Amino acid sequence: CTVNGTDTYYPYPEGNYYILTVKQGATVSFPKLTQTTRYCDYLYQTEDSSKRYDPNGTYTFPDDFPSINLTAHWAYKQQVDLDVYSSREYNGASQSCVKDSSLLTYATASGTSSATNVGSYSVTFSLKDKEKMLWKNTGYASDQSVSWSITQRPVTVTAASNSKTYNGQAITPYSGTSAVTTSNLVSGHSCQATVSRTGDGIIPGT
Repeated sequence: CTVNGTDTYYPYPEGNYYILTVKQGATVSFPKLTQTTRYCDYLYQTEDSSKRYDPNGTYTFPDDFPSINLTAHWAYKQQVDLDVYSSREYNGASQSCVKDSSLLTYATASGTSSATNVGSYSVTFSLKDKEKMLWKNTGYASDQSVSWSITQRPVTVTAASNSKTYNGQAITPYSGTSAVTTSNLVSGHSCQATVSRTGDGIIPGT
């Protein structure tokens, strides 16, 4: 912290603890008090816990103000779950790698977090308040980069069958959409094919 313009360093342990004795006439400012899993959400007078101070504020105590002890009140940092897809199957529409949209309430995404076409993508997530939040999977607030992809959609194609009574003429194969049936095709997409065969389909008479 800084007292009357002079840097004064002090330890702050895991828990409520005596911080500093403020003398009369002192101007005191505090840096952000933070630990790995907790942060100081306010300071209070040890003698009167109802008297609270912003730990990031600057205060001037008058000459007639009695000396007081300030104590840090610690709060646990919010744990944010980085719940994302590593891959998604192509469906013809835009898809996000984020499983729960509430993630974007606590973090920003830079890069490609949504895409439509098959391919590989990358995105970096950054916590909006690194002083009061941490990632659940790492225990830290550092930015996290994620690689994800949209994979090809498997489609089953079955050729149409055709038969006729022998009349010495070649069989005309199906063509176009009637040549095949499909399953797992994206709505609005189509598959066209021509069924081919070996030979002309004519069986010589005897």
